[in-house]
Amino acid sequence: MMAMIKLWKSEVLKSIGWTLLLQIHDEVILEGPKEHRDVAMAEVIACMENPFDHFGLEPLDVHLDVDA
Repeated sequence: MMAMIKLWKSEVLKSIGWTLLLQIHDEVILEGPKEHRDVAMAEVIACMENPFDHFGLEPLDVHLDVDA
């Protein structure tokens, strides 16, 4: 849930014109310009792998694998 909030609030995604369209459980669908897809994918992966950053919580002890 925190990763979804990070995606929704992401300034990186907003600045390159990508928006979160749909969320189903732990899957998301975003839409934006093709020329920025690599930057968008990197931001999505970073948000999903590190969901507790910037929320004042301790990082996870395990690595979260993200399939994008």
